[in-house]
Amino acid sequence: MALLDPVALPTPGTAARGVPYLRLVSLLGVAIFAALWVRDWGGFVPRLFDSPMITALDYHIVTDATRRFLDGGTFYDPRQLSAPYGWDGTIQGWWPILYPPQSIALFAPFTVLPAPLWWAIPLITTGAIVAWHRPQPVAWPVLAACVWWPITTSKIVTGNPVMWTVAFVALGTIWRWPAVLALFKPSLFPFALIGWRDRRWWIVGALGALPFCWVLPDYLHAMSLFTSGISYSLGEVPLLLIPIVAWIASTRRPPWGHRTGTASPDQRGGGRP
Repeated sequence: MALLDPVALPTPGTAARGVPYLRLVSLLGVAIFAALWVRDWGGFVPRLFDSPMITALDYHIVTDATRRFLDGGTFYDPRQLSAPYGWDGTIQGWWPILYPPQSIALFAPFTVLPAPLWWAIPLITTGAIVAWHRPQPVAWPVLAACVWWPITTSKIVTGNPVMWTVAFVALGTIWRWPAVLALFKPSLFPFALIGWRDRRWWIVGALGALPFCWVLPDYLHAMSLFTSGISYSLGEVPLLLIPIVAWIASTRRPPWGHRTGTASPDQRGGGRP
């Protein structure tokens, strides 16, 4: 048999079993970040529905703007089209829409669908795909840290559309082309590029650019007046890293650098009897 028969190389799963303490250390890391999350959010969760200024804030912003548009009004607040503005509504007294008009295709169904689905669909999708990847134990504390990251929970509580960006990226770790749908949040576009080598990524991207494209000039004008740049999205990066970390550490795929599809001399029938 060949000295470096690929079939004989250890898989991530077997490597983890060979180091019994790795799982315990990883679980300890998860427990630490879980305790930090409880410290930071444990007191808020019981009052979740008593905080209308926070709970579902972003959900209401995008669905209200979509209803206004569907009723014949503008998708973007007129103040976005008349003078420079920032992203923080608590300072300027109103919240801008920073999504391209194609995002209306995502938002519109939720003007009639039950509100809980806005959270359930992307969160269950992301959680199921992370579970499907079965990431190696070494990645568990990293995933826990991404969940603990305060902005992760705040975006979920407010119902920020970034939840859908994460779900599209998660789908992209399996089928590649769904990642292009993450472009509805352009400030996080690098994450959408994980599927760019798939021809379907380009096809879906081209078709996805068509809905409500006549509103695109308003969007470009509004963004030309936006003064905060893209830094406001940097805090969302750990949330986007959840499916990426699970994908990189997946036990469903060979380890990095391990070539697949290469048969050994024995498998090809060329080895010694």
